[in-house]
Amino acid sequence: MKLTIGKRVKELRVKNKMTQEQLAEKLQVSRQSISKWESDATRPDFDKLKFLAEFYQVSLDKLLDEDADIFSEETSSDL
Repeated sequence: MKLTIGKRVKELRVKNKMTQEQLAEKLQVSRQSISKWESDATRPDFDKLKFLAEFYQVSLDKLLDEDADIFSEETSSDL
């Protein structure tokens, strides 16, 4: 199943027991921005994506790759 960036952001946020407000505060954006990302109405800019990857300790590649399992411990070396 393909997961969009928005769905991944939501999945990571929920798994880490955070509200949209809490994540918005960490990223210094509005809660509405988080909501728009999660509904795929808009996408986070590159700096926010980098922060999300570091904050949730997932690679940026996995965060962006709709086919990757973000919760898998395996890393791909097929690049």
